[in-house]
Amino acid sequence: MKRFGYLLMSMFLLCRVAAGQDAGFPSAFHIKADTGTYVKVPASSWQYLTEREGEVLQFPAVKGLESRFKYVKEGKRQNIKGNLVYWLRFGIVNDLRYPIKITLKGQAKTSEIFAKLPDGKWHRYITGISVPWSLKSGLKRINNTIYVIPPGDSVTFYRRDEPRSNGTPSALFIGFADRVVAAEYINNDKFLSDIIINSSVCGFLLFAAIFNFFFYYTVREKVYLYYAVLLVLVAISSISRPLEHLALREYPTLSDRVSGIILVFVFYLGFILSGMFLRTSENYPKWNKVFMPLCHCFAAVATLNYLLLNASNLVRGVLTVTLALITAVIAVGIVVTIVTDIIKRRAATRLFVLAVSPFIFCFIMVVVVGIVLNQNTSVMEYFTNFSLLWAVIALSWSLFGRFKDIEQQNTLQILENERIAREAEQQKAKLIAEQNEWLEKEVTERTAELNQSLTELKQTQSQLIQSEKMASLGELTAGIAHEIQNPLNFVNNFSEVSIELIDEMEIELANGDKEEAIAIAGDVKQNLEKIRHHGQRADSIVKGMLQHSRATSGQKEPTDLNKLADEYLRLAYHGLRAKDKSFNAELVMDYEESLPAVNIVPQDVGRVLLNLFTNAFYATQQKAKVSDSGYKPQVEVRTYSTPSGGCVVSVADNGTGIPAEIRDKIMQPFFTTKPTGEGTGLGLSLSYDIVVKGHNGKIDVETVQGQYTKFIIWLPAKT
Repeated sequence: MKRFGYLLMSMFLLCRVAAGQDAGFPSAFHIKADTGTYVKVPASSWQYLTEREGEVLQFPAVKGLESRFKYVKEGKRQNIKGNLVYWLRFGIVNDLRYPIKITLKGQAKTSEIFAKLPDGKWHRYITGISVPWSLKSGLKRINNTIYVIPPGDSVTFYRRDEPRSNGTPSALFIGFADRVVAAEYINNDKFLSDIIINSSVCGFLLFAAIFNFFFYYTVREKVYLYYAVLLVLVAISSISRPLEHLALREYPTLSDRVSGIILVFVFYLGFILSGMFLRTSENYPKWNKVFMPLCHCFAAVATLNYLLLNASNLVRGVLTVTLALITAVIAVGIVVTIVTDIIKRRAATRLFVLAVSPFIFCFIMVVVVGIVLNQNTSVMEYFTNFSLLWAVIALSWSLFGRFKDIEQQNTLQILENERIAREAEQQKAKLIAEQNEWLEKEVTERTAELNQSLTELKQTQSQLIQSEKMASLGELTAGIAHEIQNPLNFVNNFSEVSIELIDEMEIELANGDKEEAIAIAGDVKQNLEKIRHHGQRADSIVKGMLQHSRATSGQKEPTDLNKLADEYLRLAYHGLRAKDKSFNAELVMDYEESLPAVNIVPQDVGRVLLNLFTNAFYATQQKAKVSDSGYKPQVEVRTYSTPSGGCVVSVADNGTGIPAEIRDKIMQPFFTTKPTGEGTGLGLSLSYDIVVKGHNGKIDVETVQGQYTKFIIWLPAKT
C-alpha cells in the first residue's frame, strides 16, 4: 500500500512537470539527493540553440523556436559559428521532501537567465564575468544565481550565454547553495592562500624592480630600466584579481582589456630583454635589425587585438594570424640564437637558459595537465609562481653580475681618466708656464704700445674737443659780428654827435655864451658815457668768445644763468640769420628773475647752451623749408629754480623732432643726423659729459617726431 502511494505521487509529479513544459522540451532533471556541492545534469535533460549571424533573439520569442533546439552529445562541445551566442533550456524537479536552494554558475562572459519559478511567473537574472558588479544577481564573486524549489515543485530555465570561446559547454552543473557558499566563501582556504602567495610574489617583484631602477640610475643601461618595468608589470599582473575586484569591478570589459594590454607589454619587454640578455646587437647585428622591429610589431598588433574585441570576424582573424606569425618568428629566432650561443659556449646564454627553463617545463606541464588530461589543478599555479621567482632571481643575479662588471669597468675607466687628466694637467701646467712667460713679454710690449696709443688718443680727444669749440665759434662768427656791430654803431654815432657838439660849444664860447657851452658839455659827457658803455659791451663779447675758444681751466664760479643763456641765445640766432637772411624765429624767453647764481664753469655750460640753441634753430630752419607759409619757427628758453636749490634750463623748439629709433643714440660720440660736412657728432656727447660728469647734473630730452623737441638741463645747488 505504501509503495502504491509513492507510485501515485511520482505519477502526479511527472504529469505536473509535463503540463508546465512546452512540447519538445527536454525531460526535467530530478534532484533526488543534495549531499554534494555540485551535480551534473545529463545531456538528455538540456538543449541548446545558436543564434545566427546578425541575429539577436529575445525572450519569450525564443520559446517558439522548437525546431532549432538540439541536444548535445554527452561530454562533447559543439562549435558555434556566427556571433558566438547560444541559448540553453532545461527543467529541474525537487524530488526531496524539503525545499532546496540551487545555484547556476555563469561560466560565460554574460549569462541572462529566465526562470519560471513555482509561483508561475518568469523571473530574469543576469551574471557573468563581463557583467558590472552592481548588475549581477546572486553570488556575485563566483557568478552563481540562486533559486529556491519547494518539495515536489519544478523550475523551468531559459539561459542566453555569450561565451568566451566559440562552443557550447560540454556539461551543465547545478549547485546546492549552502554547500557552494561553504566551499567558495567559508571554507575556501585557497582564495586566502592565493592572496597571500600572490601578494608575497608582488612584493618580491617590486623589491627587485626597485633594485634594478637603482642599477639603471647608477650605470644608465637600458636593460635595467626595461627589466624593472617588466617586474612592475608582472607584479601588477600577480595581484590583478584583487585589484580588478576592488577598482574595476564595475567595468569588467575595461578590466579585461587593461589586463590584456599589460600581458602584451610583459611579453613585449620579455622579448626585448631576451635580445639584450643574448646580446643580439653585438653578436648578431643583422638578426637584431629584424628582431627589434618584430618586437615592436608584436606589441602593436597584440594591443590592437585586445582593443578591437568587438571587431568583425575577418579583422579579428587577420590580427590573430598576424600575431601568431610574428610570435612564431620571434620564438624561433630566440631558440636559434640560444642554440648557437650554447654551441659557442657563451656563459650569459647558459645563465639565461637556466633562468627560463622552469617556464618551459611549466608550459609543457600546463599543456599535458590542462589540455591532454583535461585537469585543472592549483599545483600548476604554485609551480608557475615558483618558476617566476626562479627566473627573477636568476636574471637578477645575471644583471647584478653585469652591474658589478660595469662598475669595475667604470672604476678602471675613472682611474684611467684620472691618469690621463693628471698627465694633461702636467702638460697644461708646463704649457701655461711657457705661455705666461711669453704673455708677460707680450704684455710688457703691448702695455708700452697702449700707453703710447692712450697718450695719442688723449691728445686726439683734446684736439677734437678744441676743434668742436672752434667749429661752434665759427658758427657764431656772424652772430659775434652782429653783436659787436651794434655797440660799434652806437660808438660811431655818438662820436659824430659829440664832435658836432664840441664845434657848437667852441662857437658858443667864442660868442661868450658860457651857459650854453656848459649845457653842450653836459650833452657831450652823456654821449661819452654811452660810448664807454657800448665799448664795454663789445669788450665783454670779445672776452667771452676768447674764453669759449680757449681750453677750459675747470674752475667753477658763481654765474648768472639767465645772462649766460640770453647771451648765447642771441649769438646763435644772429649767427644763423647771417647765413640765411630769410630765416626768422620767435624767441620766447622765460627767465626766473630771482634765479640764484649757480656754481659752474661758465665756458663749459655756455658751450652746452650754444650747442642746444644751434640745434634748435637748425631743426626749425629744416622744418620751415618743407612746411607751408603758416609755420612759424619758435624757440623757447626757460630757467627756474628747484626746491632743493638747484637750477633748470629748458630749451624747446617746434622743429622736426627726433625719431624714436635714434633717440637713444643722440648722446653717442660722432652720431649726427646732419649731412656730411655740417656736423661733427660731438656736440651732444660733449654736452652730456659737461652736464653729467663735470657738474653732477642731468640732461633729459622730450620729443615727438614732426612736432617738437625739448632738452632739460638740471644743475644741482652744489656741482
